[in-house]
This record gives sequence, structure tokens and C-alpha cells, in this order.
Amino acid sequence: MIELMTEAGFTPGDALRVLRCLWEFTIGHVLTLAVLQLGGERRSRKRPVDSPEYNLLARSADDAGVDRHFALGLAAMLDSFAGHTDKDTNGF
Repeated sequence: MIELMTEAGFTPGDALRVLRCLWEFTIGHVLTLAVLQLGGERRSRKRPVDSPEYNLLARSADDAGVDRHFALGLAAMLDSFAGHTDKDTNGF
């Protein structure tokens, strides 16, 4: 993978840094999903929709869902990394 990335214009060090970022982002997301599968949502203090204390943050959490942000975050990271392939720069 590092070879492919260096052929695309990343320095070897930047290629490894990018891969580590992607790896840690993915592992963090997987761990979060695992915690939710094990009952992590039971600890939520979010009020029910019909409660007067159901606020904008709670609504945002319901609208966003627990696992619909991964693709957005991954795309943002990849788009950002693509701008760092010029070997004439100092990289990251």
C-alpha cells in the first residue's frame, strides 16, 4: 500500500501517516459500534421525543444516527489527504 501511495506522490512517511490515520479512524468507529452492540446506548441520558426536555441536541442525535457518519468522515479525510501528494511540499 505504501508503494502505491508513493507512486501517487506521497512521501513514504506521509503515506504511513495517512494509513495510520485511516486505520485508527476505522478501528475507533468499529469499537464504538461494538460498545453500542453490548448495550452502550442504555447509558444515554437523552430524553424521549415526547419529553419537554427533548432538545436540539437530542433531535440531532436521532437525525444523525449512530453509524451514518463514517462515510462522511472517511470521504473528508481522503479528500484532504489527496491535497498532500506534491513531493515539492513539506507534506503534513
